[in-house]
Amino acid sequence: MIGRETLRRITFRCYEFHTWHAIPPTTVLELFLARCGARVSKCIFVSARHYTNSQHYKSIEPRPMGWFRAMTNSLLLRYLLIRMSILCKYNIPLKFHNMLYGGPGEEWHKG
Repeated sequence: MIGRETLRRITFRCYEFHTWHAIPPTTVLELFLARCGARVSKCIFVSARHYTNSQHYKSIEPRPMGWFRAMTNSLLLRYLLIRMSILCKYNIPLKFHNMLYGGPGEEWHKG
């Protein structure tokens, strides 16, 4: 959760480049949180059930983040990657996410 005082200091924006690649607001938010000196905790805080159909679901329970994910999601590393992305005009954190975890991550905005 983000406190009101922190929200007042954050400027929300999305970086879009002439190559049709974009760095979405959720990624840029991490950059501003780092600049504001906000603490960022990433882990699963609540129980949730993800239903595949009306009878089958996968239950996720609260747990701490593992060391590898904690290291790859460290605020300093993310800050550096996002700053490099803005300079290179390419979403580097998304590329690393896809390489490490195999998921699609955040989608690029294409025209």
